[in-house]
Amino acid sequence: MHVSGITTSWSKLGSTFLLLLHFPEYQEKLVAEVNHVLKQDNGRQEVELGDKMKCPLFEAVEMEIHRLVTTVPLGIPRICNKDIVFNGHMIEKNTNVRYFVCTKFLFVALNR
Repeated sequence: MHVSGITTSWSKLGSTFLLLLHFPEYQEKLVAEVNHVLKQDNGRQEVELGDKMKCPLFEAVEMEIHRLVTTVPLGIPRICNKDIVFNGHMIEKNTNVRYFVCTKFLFVALNR
């Protein structure tokens, strides 16, 4: 169970970083918002849990990431009925295939 918690958390964090890389304007806005909240409180350096309530953009971005990124497979597993090439990867016949939204890649299970 410990590994599954790490896997889902890492997947969500990795997807968050990937999305922020594609939208640098939000990176800048989020940093500015956090800096503004810290400056309001005598210029402290550490972020506290209560600061989240003072950052509406951060809340909105976090909720949007939860909406866009899921860490569970969509639908049921599928079995390839013939050899195919997907994004340059060979997927052999009778391979168990699942699609995960979190990374926008096709994951192929190892049991064939």
